[in-house]
Amino acid sequence: HLLSFDASAVAGATLRALVDEYVPAVGESLGMPSAKVRRAQLVLKAQAEAGHANAQYIWGKILHDDQVAVLGQRGSQASAAKKMWTAAAKAGHAYACAALGRVRNEEGATAEALDWWRKAIGIAAIPEAAYNLGVAYGLGHNGTPVDYTKAATYYAHAHDINLQDVTADRTAASIAHGRVYDLIGPNNDEQASYQQLAQRNLMVVQKKIGGPCDEPRSGFDTSPGGCAPQ
Repeated sequence: HLLSFDASAVAGATLRALVDEYVPAVGESLGMPSAKVRRAQLVLKAQAEAGHANAQYIWGKILHDDQVAVLGQRGSQASAAKKMWTAAAKAGHAYACAALGRVRNEEGATAEALDWWRKAIGIAAIPEAAYNLGVAYGLGHNGTPVDYTKAATYYAHAHDINLQDVTADRTAASIAHGRVYDLIGPNNDEQASYQQLAQRNLMVVQKKIGGPCDEPRSGFDTSPGGCAPQ
């Protein structure tokens, strides 16, 4: 599942409660009273430290944001964010896998980053992760073997994602899922920009392999083989 939480009403209510804390937790930049911001941050921190993967992802996102004062301390707390994302990613949280892949790539550990991005797209439809895989294989980033066929397939995957494709059932879990999409998930301008970049890069690598990809596919796989030289 996209956020790796079960579809029970309890799980949905728990996630909805976490999302309700997200905006207040970043609220100092929105002009909210400091006491309310601190309370919301303490709620998220406690949930994250208790081992809840969604809270770990959200708390890591806040810690990593250098525009947010976290419990009175301003500036990115990158190492603490990485710790949170690592815990959530190991629990199978797709967004955390994508975020951790980005961090590890920035640290020069691209081989490990590729593993996290593959895991992310094996769980959920996240354009950023698929695009980053395409870039790594297309450019041979940090020692990654250049493979235009893989690059084209990952770019095609990133481009084909429907960011509006949220489950139609109205359980508490699915409603919370939709809210996460709106607030912290991939349904935003940043992820759409990755899709635009993927479309552009796809045309470049198609020329290098001599032809277009096979018919578009909306799903992901972790062993791409949908593009072939023609």
